[in-house]
Amino acid sequence: MSSNGDANFDTSVLVNYVYTKLPGTNEDDNDAVRLLEDSGLNRVIGGKAKGEFTSLCDRREVIYDDLLDWLEDHPESNIYEYDVSSRPVSASDNDTDHVRFDIQCGWGEEPRRKQLSDFRRLSQGLDTIRRDIIRKFLDGIYPQFSNSELSEELGDLDLGHDTQIVIDAVEIHREDSIDLLVGSDNDLTSNDTAINNRISSVEDQSLELRILEPSDV
Repeated sequence: MSSNGDANFDTSVLVNYVYTKLPGTNEDDNDAVRLLEDSGLNRVIGGKAKGEFTSLCDRREVIYDDLLDWLEDHPESNIYEYDVSSRPVSASDNDTDHVRFDIQCGWGEEPRRKQLSDFRRLSQGLDTIRRDIIRKFLDGIYPQFSNSELSEELGDLDLGHDTQIVIDAVEIHREDSIDLLVGSDNDLTSNDTAINNRISSVEDQSLELRILEPSDV
């Protein structure tokens, strides 16, 4: 639960916050609002999390603007006919799932007027909220670090992009003694023991991390 101290946030905490604040969305914040606004924590992120968050927001803004253009150009078409993969936008697999399950299912039964209104507000709101997170709620942003030996050691865990999240967290711990990494990504939270075994095999055992779900902070 909430307490004073230091916490390094994974990208997931920032994204959960965004999607509880955007107009028209109704998603579980997974304690992101409490952690960012009310926790009393010293809140930091690493360079990988910053880069991922910025890239996601940039892509989603472009997708929302493109969807808005499509809705205006196809007034008789159903929103389910929008295919992000055929549009002139960059979309990750996660973005495609977001369009299919969050956007199309969430707004599929809404009248076109509300769809147009909400997507105008989504694009504008996303930029505002992400700027607020960076400027108002984060106390520190670290660069992205490199540690090839640790990266190789973590390789068999199939963490994907979270390998770099862990590397940043270890270096932040080394630099400023912040050992708490908070995220809702199952790759991190379900592998905390294995991750720390890999860290201690390459680094000093004192650099092991506390990896917690937001609800446990």
